[in-house]
Amino acid sequence: MSTQSSRTPTTTWACRSAFSIRLDRLLANLGYGSRAEIRAALAEGRVSVGGVPEKNAARKVCARDVMLDGQTLDHPDGICIILHKPAGYACSHDPREAPLIYDLLPPRWMRRSPKLSSVGRLDRDTTGLIIITDNTELIHDLTSPKRAIPKVYIIETDPAGAELDERLIPLFASGSLRITEKDTEEPCLPAELTITGKRSAHLVLYEGRYHQVKRMFAACGYHVCALHRESLGSWTLEGLEPGTYTDAHNTP
Repeated sequence: MSTQSSRTPTTTWACRSAFSIRLDRLLANLGYGSRAEIRAALAEGRVSVGGVPEKNAARKVCARDVMLDGQTLDHPDGICIILHKPAGYACSHDPREAPLIYDLLPPRWMRRSPKLSSVGRLDRDTTGLIIITDNTELIHDLTSPKRAIPKVYIIETDPAGAELDERLIPLFASGSLRITEKDTEEPCLPAELTITGKRSAHLVLYEGRYHQVKRMFAACGYHVCALHRESLGSWTLEGLEPGTYTDAHNTP
């Protein structure tokens, strides 16, 4: 079972908890149950506002003032986490592709609205950092080509294949390496390649195209057999174990 890191939060995202909203809608949006289940919780006196039991589902409240079963509400300002994705998990909501990265998170989070989504995707066999959030504006911002946020990958190529050629470094940096996009060959943005061993390397990308790392190496005659994303902007795994997550803070 996945666990959350105990790293201490430094800042919060948009303060949704400061806005007034119907009590039943608030709890439903945060995944605490259906409207009927929430009305039952209210009737049972399990919900308090400002320390006082509240039974009026229509009351307008601020999330930061609400408690359920004596506990403050979970992530009332929205979720944005760093997950250390293990191999074998799909970045998908389709249960037919299970196991899914969302299986590593609390089940209640899957009932929240807006829905949790990953920022981009990692292949099933790729490991490392992935951001999961319910902030659609943040997803758009982080995936915008205009941001050119650096993504750092650790690569291992086929042990039975050729050794990495130093000439790959200027080729990747030139912006002239082309990979096929929709039946046409499009150049990749300049990337920073560091060869760390006969068949291992670090790569910094400033864009996020489909299977890009594997396709860049394949275009040069190499097969990537292991791929790990180490960081995205200023966000890193910072010792997170595979399958665990922590809140993301600030911006990348």
